[in-house]
Amino acid sequence: MTDPKRGLSKPFAEAPAEHDILIVGSGYGGGVAATRLAAIGQNVTVLERGREFLPGEFPKDMVDGVGEMQTTLSHSGETHGKPYGLYDFRISDTVNAFIGCGLGGTSLINANVAIEADPRSMKDWPKPYSDPEALSTYYDRARKMLRSTPYPSGRTATSCARGCSRSKGPQGLNRASASLSS
Repeated sequence: MTDPKRGLSKPFAEAPAEHDILIVGSGYGGGVAATRLAAIGQNVTVLERGREFLPGEFPKDMVDGVGEMQTTLSHSGETHGKPYGLYDFRISDTVNAFIGCGLGGTSLINANVAIEADPRSMKDWPKPYSDPEALSTYYDRARKMLRSTPYPSGRTATSCARGCSRSKGPQGLNRASASLSS
């Protein structure tokens, strides 16, 4: 069992040199792939550019949150703010993105929100996926794998953020790798 004080990650220097599978990125896709491959006996290494946040290490308020921001400008490649900060803004002339930087990827910053696609956006999707009912099995599978739960009744986003995040501020490794095996 993993020591909750230590977590899953190791510094890059301690990552195994040999593995059956190497996955780059630990967000939803990488995390699910790593878990499933490890469950069938593969020796899996996951590389993540961000660090691991252990319980209690997330920013507890806006002041801590500002200290966890980084912004990369695509036209210059310059990054401003905290290198490997949790909140990663990518700014370009055509598309902007807000992503998570850490073991868990963007799942770290979207509070495990799992929203089904709006049926209006599916009208041009290939058949059979343009039918919202065709995806229900996959939505159920994703909810089970990611352990997402309904938003607490009667809670506002602000009250949930205040009540769900108790921290001393972020600490940990600048970069992490996680090795999973069965």
